[in-house]
Amino acid sequence: MTGKNSLSGATTRSRSDRGWRTGSALGHFRFSQASQFPVIFLRISLGMVVLVPLVTRTDSATAGTASGWRGDGSGVYPTDRPVTEWNEQQNVMWRATIGSAFSSPVIAGGRVFVSSEPSKIACVDLQDGKVRWKDTMKAVDVAAEFRGKAAASEREPTSCGFAAPTPVSDGNDVFFLFGSGLVGGYTIEGQRKWIRFLEPVNKTYGHSSSPLLVDGKLLVNLHHLVALDVVTGKIVWECPEAEHTYGTPVSLNVGGTDFVVTPHGKVVRVNDGRLLAKSIAPDLGGPEFGISPVASGDVVYLGDRTLSAVRLSLEGERLVVDKQWSVYLDTTSYASPVVWNGLLFFVGTAAECFVLDIKTGKSLHEEELKIGHSGVDDPVLNSANLYPSLTVASGKLFVGNDRGQIFIYEASKDLKELSRTRLADGSGATPAMVDSSLILRSGADLIRIGNVK
Repeated sequence: MTGKNSLSGATTRSRSDRGWRTGSALGHFRFSQASQFPVIFLRISLGMVVLVPLVTRTDSATAGTASGWRGDGSGVYPTDRPVTEWNEQQNVMWRATIGSAFSSPVIAGGRVFVSSEPSKIACVDLQDGKVRWKDTMKAVDVAAEFRGKAAASEREPTSCGFAAPTPVSDGNDVFFLFGSGLVGGYTIEGQRKWIRFLEPVNKTYGHSSSPLLVDGKLLVNLHHLVALDVVTGKIVWECPEAEHTYGTPVSLNVGGTDFVVTPHGKVVRVNDGRLLAKSIAPDLGGPEFGISPVASGDVVYLGDRTLSAVRLSLEGERLVVDKQWSVYLDTTSYASPVVWNGLLFFVGTAAECFVLDIKTGKSLHEEELKIGHSGVDDPVLNSANLYPSLTVASGKLFVGNDRGQIFIYEASKDLKELSRTRLADGSGATPAMVDSSLILRSGADLIRIGNVK
């Protein structure tokens, strides 16, 4: 049976450049001296509803498009063929010391952008690994009336530091976000355009949701979802109903209109910040909703412990939410899943790996990987955490831990192990890929791995 229920959109709250009078006040920006309607329907069915699919993933990380966490957010690098064998001596193209952090490197315009603790940023040349420019974002740089709050926020300890969010770039500018509440925009040549403070939620584990570039807006979620003007840093709109999450939202284009879906299953229209769905998958499971949704075609996959597939389509101007399936995995995860070639790969905190059919949710393969969790008879693996999110390139699945190891499997339902790699120092960052190489964090170093003859 198909049940159709109308979900009313919440009121949109848009503020030009001021914080909420209740709850947290969002700080203002300051220029650097050098720059001057739809009704929603929910369909939960196993039977197919005939709809014209109008949802596509946003452009992948190519010139002129956004490049950020896991490239375009999907974790899939369809045209890259990175090497699968390396260690401290083998296939190291270059190494640059830039500081440690959980944030991932971002590749754009022949450069690699990284953030490091506590609020340092750097641009490294992709070809030779030389640092082109660097800067530090500080509380004293924001507007005077918010310096006190910004300074106090910098003193609030978290278990993952402040540099967990990954930068994002459109190839012309690059934007950095820190869990302390500092947000800044720079040209790729290193000129600061603006910096501001947005008061964050005080969380034990800090802040890890990365910024997105969608429809000419910078989307950040330090307390709730906020859109900033990329040129000025001014607030374009706020959606307080889309509250803070550890995971990063996923962006979709539905019939020519841009939306984001949060890890809580909330759908927000990017044009005006209107909340269009409060929960497209109410049985998400997992206490913290730490992992990010992923999208393939017109379907969003989201949840932790309970994983759901939800199709988004348009009927006229009505957004239709059509739940396809849910599956209870009885595990939580640090690593966000990845979808490739009709399969969804999910790895839990204790290295339980599931390979699911994306059409039905049926489990095609289940295995406990010997890659890093308590109980493994290996002193290194025993203390490892599976923090890095999953990535796929050249038909291979890359699974990493925070002890410098990446395990490479055939991205198929058989999950055949192809190789194991190791660097001396670990990181919780997800690698970035370009051509036949990977950009990895290893302790305080940034390393490019590729074919070295």
